[in-house]
Amino acid sequence: MPPKKLPLLCLLLLLASCIKQPISSGPEDPLPAPCKSCSSAVLLDQRLFDSLVIADSMTSLVEFFSPFCPVCVSLEPMVDSLSVAYKDRALIGRVNINTDTVLWKRYAVLSVPTFLFFKDGALFPKRYQETPYDTLSRVLDSFLYNP
Repeated sequence: MPPKKLPLLCLLLLLASCIKQPISSGPEDPLPAPCKSCSSAVLLDQRLFDSLVIADSMTSLVEFFSPFCPVCVSLEPMVDSLSVAYKDRALIGRVNINTDTVLWKRYAVLSVPTFLFFKDGALFPKRYQETPYDTLSRVLDSFLYNP
Protein backbone atom coordinates (compact mmCIF):
# COMPACT_ATOMS: atom_id res chain seq x y z
CA MET A 1 0.00 0.00 0.00
CA PRO A 2 1.42 3.43 -0.88
CA PRO A 3 2.41 5.48 2.19
CA LYS A 4 0.14 8.40 1.23
CA LYS A 5 -2.99 6.24 1.45
CA LEU A 6 -2.29 4.89 4.94
CA PRO A 7 -3.34 8.01 6.94
CA LEU A 8 -6.60 8.25 4.97
CA LEU A 9 -7.30 4.58 5.58
CA CYS A 10 -6.66 5.02 9.32
CA LEU A 11 -9.02 7.98 9.42
CA LEU A 12 -11.76 6.02 7.66
CA LEU A 13 -11.36 3.09 10.05
CA LEU A 14 -11.51 5.44 13.02
CA LEU A 15 -14.70 7.08 11.73
CA ALA A 16 -16.28 3.70 11.00
CA SER A 17 -15.61 2.55 14.57
CA CYS A 18 -17.44 5.60 15.95
CA ILE A 19 -20.74 4.81 14.22
CA LYS A 20 -23.26 3.42 16.71
CA GLN A 21 -26.21 1.26 15.75
CA PRO A 22 -29.42 1.28 17.82
CA ILE A 23 -30.08 -1.95 19.70
CA SER A 24 -33.40 -3.71 19.75
CA SER A 25 -35.08 -5.39 22.69
CA GLY A 26 -36.75 -7.92 20.40
CA PRO A 27 -38.29 -8.36 16.96
CA GLU A 28 -41.75 -7.41 18.21
CA ASP A 29 -40.45 -4.28 19.97
CA PRO A 30 -38.03 -2.43 17.66
CA LEU A 31 -36.44 0.78 18.88
CA PRO A 32 -36.94 3.97 16.93
CA ALA A 33 -33.66 4.90 15.30
CA PRO A 34 -32.26 8.18 16.61
CA CYS A 35 -31.98 10.78 13.90
CA LYS A 36 -28.56 12.19 13.12
CA SER A 37 -29.58 15.84 13.59
CA CYS A 38 -31.42 15.35 16.90
CA SER A 39 -29.70 15.77 20.22
CA SER A 40 -29.11 12.74 22.38
CA ALA A 41 -29.46 12.37 26.13
CA VAL A 42 -28.08 15.22 28.23
CA LEU A 43 -24.87 14.45 30.10
CA LEU A 44 -25.59 15.77 33.59
CA ASP A 45 -23.15 16.99 36.19
CA GLN A 46 -24.25 18.08 39.68
CA ARG A 47 -25.02 21.68 38.66
CA LEU A 48 -27.05 20.68 35.57
CA PHE A 49 -28.79 17.92 37.50
CA ASP A 50 -29.94 20.30 40.22
CA SER A 51 -31.16 22.91 37.73
CA LEU A 52 -32.72 20.65 35.07
CA VAL A 53 -34.02 17.70 37.11
CA ILE A 54 -34.65 18.96 40.66
CA ALA A 55 -35.60 22.63 40.12
CA ASP A 56 -37.64 22.03 36.95
CA SER A 57 -41.13 20.51 36.91
CA MET A 58 -40.43 18.44 33.80
CA THR A 59 -40.58 14.65 34.06
CA SER A 60 -37.05 13.22 33.91
CA LEU A 61 -35.42 9.87 33.34
CA VAL A 62 -31.79 9.74 34.52
CA GLU A 63 -29.43 6.86 33.81
CA PHE A 64 -26.47 6.44 36.13
CA PHE A 65 -23.74 4.81 34.04
CA SER A 66 -20.04 4.16 33.72
CA PRO A 67 -18.19 4.32 30.40
CA PHE A 68 -16.28 1.22 31.56
CA CYS A 69 -19.49 -0.83 31.96
CA PRO A 70 -20.21 -2.93 28.83
CA VAL A 71 -23.93 -3.08 29.62
CA CYS A 72 -24.07 0.71 29.98
CA VAL A 73 -22.29 1.16 26.66
CA SER A 74 -24.72 -1.22 24.96
CA LEU A 75 -27.71 0.70 26.41
CA GLU A 76 -26.51 4.11 25.19
CA PRO A 77 -28.35 3.87 21.81
CA MET A 78 -31.56 2.98 23.65
CA VAL A 79 -31.20 5.99 25.96
CA ASP A 80 -30.52 8.20 22.92
CA SER A 81 -33.64 6.80 21.24
CA LEU A 82 -35.71 7.66 24.30
CA SER A 83 -34.24 11.16 24.21
CA VAL A 84 -35.37 11.57 20.61
CA ALA A 85 -38.83 10.07 21.25
CA TYR A 86 -39.50 12.28 24.30
CA LYS A 87 -37.59 15.34 23.07
CA ASP A 88 -40.06 18.06 24.11
CA ARG A 89 -41.98 16.13 26.75
CA ALA A 90 -39.37 14.77 29.16
CA LEU A 91 -35.72 15.23 30.02
CA ILE A 92 -33.59 12.17 29.35
CA GLY A 93 -30.21 12.47 31.05
CA ARG A 94 -27.15 10.47 31.94
CA VAL A 95 -24.84 10.78 34.96
CA ASN A 96 -21.32 9.38 34.75
CA ILE A 97 -20.66 7.87 38.18
CA ASN A 98 -16.89 8.06 37.62
CA THR A 99 -16.90 11.85 37.38
CA ASP A 100 -19.95 12.81 39.50
CA THR A 101 -19.60 10.95 42.78
CA VAL A 102 -21.85 13.35 44.70
CA LEU A 103 -24.93 12.38 42.67
CA TRP A 104 -24.56 8.62 42.91
CA LYS A 105 -23.92 8.90 46.62
CA ARG A 106 -26.94 11.21 47.07
CA TYR A 107 -29.24 8.64 45.45
CA ALA A 108 -27.43 5.54 46.79
CA VAL A 109 -26.76 4.11 43.35
CA LEU A 110 -24.96 0.85 44.05
CA SER A 111 -24.78 -0.62 40.54
CA VAL A 112 -24.83 0.54 36.96
CA PRO A 113 -26.81 0.96 34.89
CA THR A 114 -29.49 2.37 37.16
CA PHE A 115 -32.46 4.34 35.83
CA LEU A 116 -34.23 6.81 38.14
CA PHE A 117 -37.41 8.74 37.38
CA PHE A 118 -38.18 12.22 38.66
CA LYS A 119 -41.42 14.16 38.48
CA ASP A 120 -41.69 17.76 39.71
CA GLY A 121 -38.20 17.38 41.18
CA ALA A 122 -39.20 14.41 43.34
CA LEU A 123 -37.62 10.98 43.00
CA PHE A 124 -39.94 8.13 42.05
CA PRO A 125 -39.15 5.35 44.56
CA LYS A 126 -38.74 2.48 42.05
CA ARG A 127 -35.30 1.91 40.52
CA TYR A 128 -34.71 0.10 37.26
CA GLN A 129 -31.64 -1.84 36.20
CA GLU A 130 -31.06 -3.28 32.66
CA THR A 131 -34.56 -2.37 31.50
CA PRO A 132 -35.99 -2.69 27.99
CA TYR A 133 -37.07 0.34 25.99
CA ASP A 134 -40.79 -0.42 26.27
CA THR A 135 -40.70 -0.58 30.09
CA LEU A 136 -38.95 2.77 30.41
CA SER A 137 -41.28 4.27 27.81
CA ARG A 138 -44.34 2.96 29.65
CA VAL A 139 -43.20 4.48 32.96
CA LEU A 140 -42.45 7.82 31.26
CA ASP A 141 -45.90 7.77 29.63
CA SER A 142 -47.55 7.07 33.00
CA PHE A 143 -45.88 10.18 34.45
CA LEU A 144 -46.71 12.32 31.45
CA TYR A 145 -50.36 11.31 31.04
CA ASN A 146 -51.31 10.90 34.72
CA PRO A 147 -50.75 14.21 36.49
